Amino acid sequence: MDEIIDEFRMRIKASDMETFADVFDEATLMALYELSRKGYIEALGGCFSTGKEANLFHALAKKDDISEIAVKIYLISTANFNAMKEYILGDPRFVGIKQSRKDIILAWTKKEFKNLKRAEEAGVRVPKPYFTKRNILLMEFIGKDGIPMPQLKDAELTQEEAKHIFNRTVEYMKLLYSKARLIHAAKLPVTDHKLSF
Repeated sequence: MDEIIDEFRMRIKASDMETFADVFDEATLMALYELSRKGYIEALGGCFSTGKEANLFHALAKKDDISEIAVKIYLISTANFNAMKEYILGDPRFVGIKQSRKDIILAWTKKEFKNLKRAEEAGVRVPKPYFTKRNILLMEFIGKDGIPMPQLKDAELTQEEAKHIFNRTVEYMKLLYSKARLIHAAKLPVTDHKLSF
C-alpha cells in the first residue's frame, strides 16, 4: 500500500504537496489512486481554486469523450465542519448518518454530487457531475487546456452582456427552485416558504 501512495504522490508537484498537505492525506491519495486505476483520471494537474471546504484541481480524464475534468477534494481536517453538519443533518436524504467529522464531510460530498445532478436534470447550467468517491467529486471542467473560465466578478462585460447574464441567472434560480426543489446558498428556517419571481 505504501508503494501505491508513493507512486501517486510522485504525480503531484512537490510545491502542491507542501501547500495542500491537508488535502492529500493517505485515504484521499488511495481514493485518487483507485479513480486513476479505474480509468477516471489520467493525470492530476495543479490546483486552480482553494477554499475553506475544498480545493479544485485540473485533471486529464481517460473515459469516453471527456478530456478535462475538475477534481474537487473536500478537506477532512480543516473544512467548516459545523456549517456542513447543520445542512447534512437537516436533509432527509441523509437520515441516520454518523456525526463524526469524516462521516459528515463524506456525506457532504455525496450531497453536492446529488444536488448537481438534480440541478442539471432541471435544466440549470452547472458543471456536469461525473463520479464521487470518498471526499472527492469529479465533474466537468469549465475552461480549456487547464485554464478555468474567469469567475463572473473577474469577467469584463458590456452592459448588454451583464444584463443577459443577470436574466439567465434569474431563469436558473427559477428552475433550481421550481424543478430541482433546491435553493442555493441559503438555509431557511423551518417554516412554510413561498417564493415568487
